[in-house]
Amino acid sequence: MRPIITTLLLLTCLITSAQQTEIDPDLLEIKQRLDSIKSFTADLSLDVDINFINMPKKTGTLIYKKGSPAQIKTDDFMLVPKRGLDFSLEQLFEHPVITVHRETRMQDGDSLKVINVIPTSDKSNFSIAELTLNITKKRIAESKISTLRDGSYTIFFSFPDRTSILPKQIIIQFEVERIKIPLSFLGKDVEIDRKLKRSEDIKKGSIILDITNYRDLL
Repeated sequence: MRPIITTLLLLTCLITSAQQTEIDPDLLEIKQRLDSIKSFTADLSLDVDINFINMPKKTGTLIYKKGSPAQIKTDDFMLVPKRGLDFSLEQLFEHPVITVHRETRMQDGDSLKVINVIPTSDKSNFSIAELTLNITKKRIAESKISTLRDGSYTIFFSFPDRTSILPKQIIIQFEVERIKIPLSFLGKDVEIDRKLKRSEDIKKGSIILDITNYRDLL
């Protein structure tokens, strides 16, 4: 009986060790850079590219504190999918995951690595994510996230210089129908073409976030 127990304990240790090393090391390095940021405040402007919505640019203040979702303070309504402001990758790492390497390529002199992030827990609220890592500059260039309830998102990040980890612009492409936009609360300055809205089976949209004047950075 004792040899069986010993064997089971050994297998458990081996499995646990394997799980702890199944995260891409470049992703862990980027996450470590992001984890080093404890808080910041920045100015934010938002444009919406949805063919049946005409909305003027909105402005606000972006506030981030480690361990909490990023918040926007504004007097205007802001349509921002919750996945779009996950600066720290905390949502992806909320539950256990593994990663799978897909490809490595060169682009504009930078080495890019594409990986899949796959949850191993039923508690996760996404089914798979595809991350494009800029290995040269140690940051995320693009992410595609398939969620269980809110459809799929593709998020593009632009940065002010070669060393910054925080972006100057985020473009979020998403399935409009899946995020249940409360059209009646968009504001009086928003025009909605309801006929055009009803005419399409699948509605795609984009949100462009420009982020400037980072301050109170810890």
